Amino acid sequence: AGVKGQPAFIFSFDPYFRWKFLKLGDKFNLLADAVASFGCVGQAFAYGLVIKPGLSYAFNDRLTLVTHLGNLGFVGEGSKIEYGLGILLDASVGLYWNF
Repeated sequence: AGVKGQPAFIFSFDPYFRWKFLKLGDKFNLLADAVASFGCVGQAFAYGLVIKPGLSYAFNDRLTLVTHLGNLGFVGEGSKIEYGLGILLDASVGLYWNF
């Protein structure tokens, strides 16, 4: 669903780089993900660069829990750019199977 009379097409490509900058014991790591976003929303080009701080916990060699607790960066769509700092507003939790 989109705005009446406007297309609801959204495409995004979001590669990221993860830096584990502090190891806390054998299981915990503090990390930061740098995410570059490129895509389109309707007819407008969308882009962004965001840093997401987080924490990981390795259950074992194969299974890791990763949490992110906010972001710092900017996103743009067409000629409009928004800068921001989100603390706990952009929280996420995920499980990774390492192979």
